Amino acid sequence: EKECWTCHMQRPARSKHCKVCSRCVARFDHHCGWINNCVGLANLRLFLLFLAVNLFMCIYGMTLGVAVLGGELQRSGYLHHKVINWRTGEVEYLHHSPSRLMEWLLV
Repeated sequence: EKECWTCHMQRPARSKHCKVCSRCVARFDHHCGWINNCVGLANLRLFLLFLAVNLFMCIYGMTLGVAVLGGELQRSGYLHHKVINWRTGEVEYLHHSPSRLMEWLLV
């Protein structure tokens, strides 16, 4: 085992000193601002679980938002608008093509 040059303590193998926390962390990965802590040996699995839960919540929120927006568009009659396909010049209803709906929403 080596001695840390900053905190002058015996540090475990494969550990590094975190400049933000000012301590040595075993199997140091990075200092995360989201959890305001270092990610290392002790909390790597919890950090990955935190990321997985955040990913799930983002997907859930996006799905819920699309469902609510789609319901509102259908209720208000926006889906029955006619649009001109700029590629072919054909006139079509907005609700016949999901890609047309997404293009209409984004542009």
